[in-house]
Amino acid sequence: MGKSFLYVLSVLVVLNLIYKSFIFFSYDKVPGKVIGFDGFNNKYERTSRLTGKKITSHEFVKTPLISFNIDDMKYHVTNEKWGYIDSFDKGDNVTVMTNEKRDCFEVNTFFQFWITFDDIAWGFAICFVLTIFFGLILPERKPMTWK
Repeated sequence: MGKSFLYVLSVLVVLNLIYKSFIFFSYDKVPGKVIGFDGFNNKYERTSRLTGKKITSHEFVKTPLISFNIDDMKYHVTNEKWGYIDSFDKGDNVTVMTNEKRDCFEVNTFFQFWITFDDIAWGFAICFVLTIFFGLILPERKPMTWK
């Protein structure tokens, strides 16, 4: 089971890197700079199964505010998903990737673009399910005996 887990994990890592490489090479790269930080206050509501009351929780996420220029237009961009890994400081130089329509911006860092938290969570969930599937489907191998 350990080998099948590692095989599935390595295939998923390679597929993720191929997909992200395609995005990386198809987007335009623009130098940018972190000019400050902005915050998002996420509000989550759920209903308790025991009492039936609504439970509200709040999460404050500090995200970097990135400034860059495209065609003599100055942009200030922030994104909620950039704040979950606190690796930016004010004044840091970053590479911002934009698509042709300029409605999608990505920051080219290892944990913000190449391997995100969602990639890790989905990867391990798929590895877990496929490892169990292969463990049930593949024939059991008997260990070799030395003569």
